[in-house]
Amino acid sequence: MPTWFKCKKCGKKYYTAASSDAGKFDDLCEECDGKLAEVYYDVKQYLKKSMMVNFHLRKKEPAKLYSGKVLSVDDREINLIVYSKRSDIILKELSACHVSFARDEFPEGRYFFHGKILSFYEEMNPQIIIETPEYIERKQERQAERYPLKTRVKYRLGDDIKELMAKADSDYKVGQSLDISRTGLLLMDEMSSFEELNPDKYVDLEIEYGDYNISTIGNIARVNRLKEADGKLALGIKFLDRDFNNLDIIKELKDRRIVN
Repeated sequence: MPTWFKCKKCGKKYYTAASSDAGKFDDLCEECDGKLAEVYYDVKQYLKKSMMVNFHLRKKEPAKLYSGKVLSVDDREINLIVYSKRSDIILKELSACHVSFARDEFPEGRYFFHGKILSFYEEMNPQIIIETPEYIERKQERQAERYPLKTRVKYRLGDDIKELMAKADSDYKVGQSLDISRTGLLLMDEMSSFEELNPDKYVDLEIEYGDYNISTIGNIARVNRLKEADGKLALGIKFLDRDFNNLDIIKELKDRRIVN
């Protein structure tokens, strides 16, 4: 689905029509090398009435956590009922707060935003009104832990698997992996142009590391330029072929601390 990304450092916005699976790969801003966050601007489409949220008033102090339920949300304000045995005094200070909530509906994940408490009042339970943020940030739980792995990778590209398998062995290019997991690979491409690496291209991969060899197929989830590597391209590749032999090799690399 269409997705926006925003640089946490300089604020530059990026748009992609690729699958939100792309959020599994760390991307850097082309301008300043800052981390990109996956963001959603229509807040009330994702944060809805009766949803439970957690919030705390000071960043990096999650132990001082409050829970609440959304009573209403519009373009300006979010009204929460607060469930907590903590003192209400600190809520009356109308400070900045940091809110998180989980969604089981697509796109699944945990969402975060920073806001300001506009008002506090008490009926049967304490209630607060928070300023509706410009956007919320989504963080998807990783399906598999990634490990740094710098090694030689042979690969070739195709619009579909049939075209890929029809290519000659001489069509392989050579690149370098940056990290790997049981679900995907981050590959540095030194030979292709940005135009030919559009998302959803299929990739035939031969990953070589000493006596280990992983042969698999994936598709490109995301493409980014590596400023620290003279603008070379980094491909976030999602494995499509869940071959158990390959998964065992990746696990063995981890267990033997070859990948570290």
